[in-house]
Amino acid sequence: MSTEQFKILCVDDSREIIMVLVEILTKEGFVVYSASEPSLGLSIAKKMLPDLILLDIMLPEMNGYEVCRELQKDPRTAQIPVVFISALGQPQNKVSALAVGGVDYLTKPFNRVELCDIVRKFSDKKAAAGACPPAPKIALPQKDDSKTDYTLADFKISVIDKFKLSGAVAKAVTALPHEDIYRLADILGLHPWRVARMIADFAKCRYFPVINPDDVKTGVLPEKFLVQNNIAAINGPGGGVFLVMGHPFNFELYEMIRGIMCGGFEFGITEPSNISLLRRLSEERDGVTQKLLGVEVMEIEEAVMNRLRISAKTAKNEINEPNIKYLSNKILQFLVGEKGSEVRIEAVDAGYIVKVGPPGAMEEFTRFTRMTGNTVVARLKALASMDLVERRKSQNGSFSVVWRSERYDLHLRTEVDDCGETLVLSLAA
Repeated sequence: MSTEQFKILCVDDSREIIMVLVEILTKEGFVVYSASEPSLGLSIAKKMLPDLILLDIMLPEMNGYEVCRELQKDPRTAQIPVVFISALGQPQNKVSALAVGGVDYLTKPFNRVELCDIVRKFSDKKAAAGACPPAPKIALPQKDDSKTDYTLADFKISVIDKFKLSGAVAKAVTALPHEDIYRLADILGLHPWRVARMIADFAKCRYFPVINPDDVKTGVLPEKFLVQNNIAAINGPGGGVFLVMGHPFNFELYEMIRGIMCGGFEFGITEPSNISLLRRLSEERDGVTQKLLGVEVMEIEEAVMNRLRISAKTAKNEINEPNIKYLSNKILQFLVGEKGSEVRIEAVDAGYIVKVGPPGAMEEFTRFTRMTGNTVVARLKALASMDLVERRKSQNGSFSVVWRSERYDLHLRTEVDDCGETLVLSLAA
């Protein structure tokens, strides 16, 4: 295919930039259209169906992101590659551009070689494939061709088979869109963490029952992007990076992230509330509150709170830090939600391993650093009226919580070995 057949639309409100683009690209043999207004650019795009669009972000009337969204809505223009050209050079600008469907990003001021390399990349792809490559994020494809629909449908079938569902219940499961997949918890009478675990097992991803604030990693992706998409970036085993997501069937988001990061990470699954709770930790300013931060409200008796207040003074209030309250409460919520299970906060050389499950068949829940583990154990011991200072002799204690209008009596005991103190929690018989 000759370059004369490759059509480019340039949309920029700067007359000087338009003149430079037209001059460079015309000399390279491309057919070039231009527009200084978004509305005119959209009209030209729908009429001429260019092979590539070079789009500024800072435009009058509507910005480049909005123009790109409009292109995505029309089946005629949805698959035209859009390269953003902007003086905005921050990482979050590139993320936003890719999020709305852009395929590349060129920062002003650009040079001729840089511009031509990007344009040639797409003209060569069209010459090789006979058609423009689709943008990473386009209007949803037809159901028969949709990897997302197929994978989600496959998961639903596995759920229906596993629980032997039929009739109205099976129909309700089949009708769930990906953003409402956690409604399975209500339909099946499960805790949301069980749904997340099923999804992780199905997708062959690592499941995170709790996001440990100690593991949060900054600078992987812009914070605003992580918040908007309910993602947590955390340190993984061996120094790797996990991007933990709540809604795992959003494959468009997966592909966009892969395009930004170019590998070097793994995906993990957790229930969405775990990630949103993590964001709320910084908002927790009060030292002691009777309502514990968690997925659902869990209350403890006033007498127990008084013991906690007294113990907090001797512990320099460290046991009431938001992170410690959050981690402790996640442990308690798992315990009361999984009847017949125990929790072991087990001291090891490098810190603590938290194990959960029925005795003899426990599995890893999370890990704590030595400092975090010591403080979580101290908080739970304070609730159970145990001696915080004593770590060489075994102790026993108890307290009660109210969750979902039900009272639960908890029993705690400590075990001591060469690695330190291990705390075991169980529901009282």
